[in-house]
Amino acid sequence: MPASEEGLRQLREAMERLSPNTLIADGEARNERLQDPSGPYGKWQADHLKELYGTAQAGLIDVLLMDVGAMSFTPWREVMPRLLALGAQGSPHAWSEPFKAYYTAQIGCAYGGVPIVEGVGRRRSWRPTPDSDLPRRHCPDVAAG
Repeated sequence: MPASEEGLRQLREAMERLSPNTLIADGEARNERLQDPSGPYGKWQADHLKELYGTAQAGLIDVLLMDVGAMSFTPWREVMPRLLALGAQGSPHAWSEPFKAYYTAQIGCAYGGVPIVEGVGRRRSWRPTPDSDLPRRHCPDVAAG
């Protein structure tokens, strides 16, 4: 759902009363503001990011979740330090492709401030190779069967 500043204020007030440790996240949708062809922030418009930064600076959003595939990895390398300087966090949206979760984990390792990495289930067509160590270490259910 598209968020408004007033709606986020109301949500923040309610969350402070009901569940003060719950983080408020926004920024996944581009709200019909697709950058095409891609610009410096992938398919995200710079003015939209500026608005999201302002909302985070106002304390209305705790975590920004712009899609790591639509934005791309390199722009997130610029975005994360800005978010952290504002007191916000990032959790790049990673749904639809397993590589996005890897990108998000790398961003989290590099900068911190990534409270959760959105997981994507394995594709049924993927099977480990005999020399693949990844399934044995990280996906016991895949290695077993």
